[in-house]
Amino acid sequence: MAQICTPNYGNNGYVYTVTTQSELDMITTECTTVNGSIIIGANFTGTFSLPNVRNITSQFWAEGRGISPSISTIASVDLPDLEFLGDLFLESRRIVTNFSAPKLKTARLVTMDHAQSVDLRSLEGAESLDIVGNITSLQLDSLKHVRQRCRICNIDTCNQMITPTTSFDLSLPSLETVGRANFVGGLLRNQQLECSQIVKHHWRWNELFIVAIGHIRKHNQYFLSPVELSE
Repeated sequence: MAQICTPNYGNNGYVYTVTTQSELDMITTECTTVNGSIIIGANFTGTFSLPNVRNITSQFWAEGRGISPSISTIASVDLPDLEFLGDLFLESRRIVTNFSAPKLKTARLVTMDHAQSVDLRSLEGAESLDIVGNITSLQLDSLKHVRQRCRICNIDTCNQMITPTTSFDLSLPSLETVGRANFVGGLLRNQQLECSQIVKHHWRWNELFIVAIGHIRKHNQYFLSPVELSE
């Protein structure tokens, strides 16, 4: 039976700020839908596991933006039953070693800037997707549509002048349309991306930009099947 939980209203809106395991357990026990946001508190350490919750209507993010770089690492974030989410922001100084939401189908914004292992195998569409970090494993098997920018980099800050220390499989077998695509880093050479459209919005030109192992590869020679540019 669906259980809808609405957090108390605070400075960040309707939010559960999780700082202890007992607070996490309460949400797991009582909620299948969170009518608001969930924040990983700055003092939370270890594994953040949130089964049972299928819908977070607003945002999921971690505190720590602008805080000391010594702030703790979160060993993993596991959202095994989550299917729907407004926005995902893991863009603080806190490194999430493993992020897993294998049933997540839709999200508006996906932003991660210290990613390592990411499992979003069921994600089908997003307004924008930005995954940057020391990526070693990335699963986006079902991703079909990214309306605006799709940026994936396994180089810190996505700086193409930095030599990546790791390589990873960039496999997007279901990708059909994307606004602006940037793939930068140590991409394994045996990957083939299938993409039927790169959409050009009226307010700016969109593009495909790939830097692999420090060298630019033209999409029609190496990474992509023939691509249609559409208005």
